[in-house]
Amino acid sequence: VLAEATVLHGEAALSPEPPERAGYVFLGWDKNFENITSDIVIAPVYERIDFKTEYADGGYYIGAYYGDEETVVIPNELDGIPVIGISAGAFQDNLRIKNVVFPASLKEIAERAFYNCRSLTKIEFPEGLEVIGAEAFADCWALTEAVFPATLSHIGDLAFYNCDLIAEIVLPASLKTMGAGVFENCTRVERAEIHAEIIGVQAFSGCSMLKELIIGDEVRKINPHAFFACSSLVEVYIPPSVIAIGDHVFSWCGKLQSVRTDLDNLENLRSIFEQITLIYANFEIEPRD
Repeated sequence: VLAEATVLHGEAALSPEPPERAGYVFLGWDKNFENITSDIVIAPVYERIDFKTEYADGGYYIGAYYGDEETVVIPNELDGIPVIGISAGAFQDNLRIKNVVFPASLKEIAERAFYNCRSLTKIEFPEGLEVIGAEAFADCWALTEAVFPATLSHIGDLAFYNCDLIAEIVLPASLKTMGAGVFENCTRVERAEIHAEIIGVQAFSGCSMLKELIIGDEVRKINPHAFFACSSLVEVYIPPSVIAIGDHVFSWCGKLQSVRTDLDNLENLRSIFEQITLIYANFEIEPRD
């Protein structure tokens, strides 16, 4: 019983506050109580919903998911208003979801949005997505593929930490900032192609199966420990566009034999490496073939 009230014959009863139910929206009451002529019992009426939404910045954010589908289709709009984001922790710890279809209107996926979704296998981000927050997909152990759009500008700390079934990563030139450890311990990555302006701290640290590393001409800075313990690397080309390299960038890369660059950049690159600290690394800096 939520509430009891006594009213005069023919008068209206005051509406009690309906209880909140996760995954449901309150529609109203099952009886009219504007003209009470006898004892009545009223009950709240609810409708099941899949998503909790939050309005911000001119659009809806998905705040929580209440469904039980293995494939989740996030709508482009709700009530004519675009869905532009996934809120922090919205799908966190959901062990059922295997696939997510994102709307074309999506701009942001906030921190821990899909953290520990251990059944999630594949994600394809829409063109227009700009931000992936910290730990957004960390510990998604079953994730095998992530396709990044040409509009992506930021990836937060540890966003894909421990996603150890991903085999290939291609980062677009639109990417301006990366947090620390974005792909740390993604142990099955064999190929990485990077066109981002800055490669983040520990970005690929512990990617022990990484064999093919392509650093694009857009890259200007490689932060410390970026490729720490990438123990399968044998050869790397660093373009002249790279003007700063951090400590331990190739430490514990025991198989790395050669770091190559253009002939006219050879002395510059050697000078950069002379100023940084490396351990368990023994490679030659050589001109590109």
